[in-house]
Amino acid sequence: MKIKVAKELMWMLPYIEESYKLLPQGTKITRLGCWKGNNRYGKDVVASIFTNDDKNFRVYLHLYNSYNPSKVIKKYTKSMLIKTLAHELAHVIEMGKHTPQFRKLEKRLVRRFLQMSPKSNYSEFVSKKH
Repeated sequence: MKIKVAKELMWMLPYIEESYKLLPQGTKITRLGCWKGNNRYGKDVVASIFTNDDKNFRVYLHLYNSYNPSKVIKKYTKSMLIKTLAHELAHVIEMGKHTPQFRKLEKRLVRRFLQMSPKSNYSEFVSKKH
């Protein structure tokens, strides 16, 4: 698997590899990048997924909640980033839509990622909305 990963997100590579067991065959994640809080890119979103051909996908995550109205910039927890990754990866079957099929895949990915993270706080995964 050839994937370009931001150094801040290298720890997430095993989650990408595990996701291939649940994603449609032929799907490839070619980049896992991060936005660095300068608000030039990815304004008003936590993360995004992009594709040009519905087979190769690029995922970008914010590391900080820089659009918080309280103006307090906080770093996202690892479990929040993992849940966000699952959400974005589920978009490979429904770009831009949150259909029942999308939600089903998202939940399967979160469950699988939880199994990989025994020290994670389960309530943090299920209680926060994207």
